Amino acid sequence: MTGKSALRLLFLFLLLPALWGGVDDPIPLTAEEEAWLAEGHRVRVRVSDWPPFQFCDGTFEGISVDYIKKIFDRHGIEYTFVSGYDVPWVMALESIAEHEVIDLILTAKITESRKSDMLFTEEYLFLPWVIYTRVDYPFIRGVEDLRGKTISVPEGFVIADLIRENYPEITLKVIEGPSVSEKCLREVAEGLVDAHIGNLTVGSYIIMNQGFTNVKVAAPTPFGSHDQAMAVRNDWPELVGIINKTLDSFSPEEVGAIQNRWLSVRYEHGVSAGDILKWVLLVSLFFLTILILSLLWNRKLQQEIGARKSAEELLQSSEKRFRSLSEATFEGVILVVRGKIIDGNRAAAEMFGYTGEELIGMEAMDLVSPQERERQRALLTDNPGSYEVTGFRKDGTLFPTEAREKTALYGEKQVNVIAIRDLTEKRKTEEQIRLLHRILPICSQCGQVRDDRGHWSQLEDFVRKNSNADFSHSLCPSCAKALYPRYDLEGD
Repeated sequence: MTGKSALRLLFLFLLLPALWGGVDDPIPLTAEEEAWLAEGHRVRVRVSDWPPFQFCDGTFEGISVDYIKKIFDRHGIEYTFVSGYDVPWVMALESIAEHEVIDLILTAKITESRKSDMLFTEEYLFLPWVIYTRVDYPFIRGVEDLRGKTISVPEGFVIADLIRENYPEITLKVIEGPSVSEKCLREVAEGLVDAHIGNLTVGSYIIMNQGFTNVKVAAPTPFGSHDQAMAVRNDWPELVGIINKTLDSFSPEEVGAIQNRWLSVRYEHGVSAGDILKWVLLVSLFFLTILILSLLWNRKLQQEIGARKSAEELLQSSEKRFRSLSEATFEGVILVVRGKIIDGNRAAAEMFGYTGEELIGMEAMDLVSPQERERQRALLTDNPGSYEVTGFRKDGTLFPTEAREKTALYGEKQVNVIAIRDLTEKRKTEEQIRLLHRILPICSQCGQVRDDRGHWSQLEDFVRKNSNADFSHSLCPSCAKALYPRYDLEGD
């Protein structure tokens, strides 16, 4: 044997432990776990088409497949792979709950609703959710910018429920069948939807391997990570314990060997060295891009957190200032955004017979007489500034009001500030003045006054009824002298 040959053998001998993770140390199992192993179960494992974690296109491969093979081989557990083409995702969730067709799902998001149907291992894949759009799509900062847009999501995935719950204004296009993540991204690439929300690793892998050059990672999401665990039928807690202990025993080198194998490009035998070099460069560029994007996201998130904190402080200051000023006025004041009341003072609530909590969230037009709402909408279109309108109280009574309206900034929102004055007392006063300023028919003999209905009454009664005036009786100097000539009453 030559010296070079000996050196090569020595190098391989030193390298083998690193490649294979070294000698496996025994994993301490409980008596129940040992008994479960002794029963000789054959585990039916579902493998879907979810690259790079699972491939079922003729062979069963991927990061998650390598994990479960290594775990099962270490404990001598027999297993059978079941293709995701034969058992779609929604059917898989039903099957594992019923202990039929499959016993283990390689990747599943842990949710409270699923815990009653299956058991979960510890999370072993950590995948941030991001937004994908076309390269030429307008700039977006986050999910808020997708309100009113259409996005593609996989059927049965947790992300669909999160969007429905938190962003009901977003339209979901639910994609079914195998290769569902690839189909969702293809919808984006072909312009059939505005965006797709999925995890960074799967989406980036598909973009690189399917040639979706017009699709980009546009922004992070507030949903955290699409972290994954293995799901096991709920009558096998022993298997969950065995998988968790084995996952914890993996060295960083073992984990790195599995992930690096699949986060590089798959190629067939016979590929040239030039092609391999090209793909190595592309993969390196891919990971460099992810690193740069991560740094940019962190920077953007810090900026957004700072801006949001400043905006919240400004909004709190605006709210406090509005509350102080509005509570000090006798007028009712409401703030309206797109027709809905977002705030109001105590005077406005009391004027219309509501509590402050009831007032917030109402349509502003609910405070207007039903007979005047259409006319009022037309007036508001012309931005009249000041106008009179019949108010509509909670108990259904009507009353005259005067409203003055202007736009203003409330925090970062542009709102309509509407000040409302109850004109009921003003109308009564005006009517009294009108009655007292007209020519009144009065009897020249007895001094009675005739009202609009033809009824005669004493002058004092008429004035009391139509004004706030009242009478006190006395004698004028002339009458006093005529009636009581013996007394000097002029001082009265």
